[in-house]
Amino acid sequence: MLISVEKNRFDMLEIVSDAVKSMSEGELLQLQKARKQNIKEEDYFKIIMCKTAALISACTACGAKSVTRIQILYS
Repeated sequence: MLISVEKNRFDMLEIVSDAVKSMSEGELLQLQKARKQNIKEEDYFKIIMCKTAALISACTACGAKSVTRIQILYS
């Protein structure tokens, strides 16, 4: 991430910040539903999509971006 910032390549930073936003929204939804104790299956899937899936997606997207960038630099 630091190398991306040094090289003014903010694409991975954007991926991570989008994931953090999604994870925060998922956490807030989880807290809201936990307090009311009325979680439905669709709420559960939204929470795991916003939190776990967003994190895994960001990790794989950053990995793909870094490999693509390295191939471009060495071509």
